[in-house]
Amino acid sequence: MKLAKTMEKAGVGAVLIMEKNTPLGIMTDRDFAIKIAAHAYPIQTKVRQVMSSPLIHIGPDDEAWVAADLMYSRKVRKLPVIDGDQLLGIVTATDIVKLVYCL
Repeated sequence: MKLAKTMEKAGVGAVLIMEKNTPLGIMTDRDFAIKIAAHAYPIQTKVRQVMSSPLIHIGPDDEAWVAADLMYSRKVRKLPVIDGDQLLGIVTATDIVKLVYCL
């Protein structure tokens, strides 16, 4: 998949899938490992077929514990931060761990 190469080149573990500047879903390195490799999807599989959607996200004013709780309860490690339809960033489980250990 072209997306896997793009992620590798950029050194990222996740890419938000957008349509007309609106976030639709997320494709993570784990999605590749579980949904594509483990289930032997063909290389031509469209991202839309395997991305995680609907998008689980938080808002810019949510507290870190809300993000941590959502990650735990929904079993995700990356949460986009969205304000309206605008992507502001992504909070990862690693970000939360760093925050806790730096307090």
